[in-house]
Amino acid sequence: MPPVLDGPPGDKRFAGTEWTDDATLAFLKQSYLIGSRLLFDLVDSTDLDSKERERLRFFTRQYVDAMSPTNLLATNREAVQRAVETGGASFADGLSNLLERHRKGRISITDEEAFEVGRNLATTPGSVVFENPIFQLIPDTRR
Repeated sequence: MPPVLDGPPGDKRFAGTEWTDDATLAFLKQSYLIGSRLLFDLVDSTDLDSKERERLRFFTRQYVDAMSPTNLLATNREAVQRAVETGGASFADGLSNLLERHRKGRISITDEEAFEVGRNLATTPGSVVFENPIFQLIPDTRR
């Protein structure tokens, strides 16, 4: 029998016993892990400089994680069981989250309404010298 691959340390996606007890799911898991390893081996074998290789590794990780069979309702028995237990409410909540993210045009894991300047969000005097979607750079002008 060929060796069985496990996911990365700390990866709980395949923790359920169905991923080893059910032959079809075990096959999907192994196929996914083998394909993932192949993609990362290809990234590591490129002639890119280390900065570009890390960038490619980052995007490869995003793709690999998105393609996990645990992300599909048909192959995620835990999600199906939860949907049955909640009368479909968990599925409806997930669909609502998806539609909201689509409406915003971005994914956010933070409640964007939870922050208010001066209450739980700090401010700094000065002017913005650089800005991107993640942060604003404001130099310390107090010196």
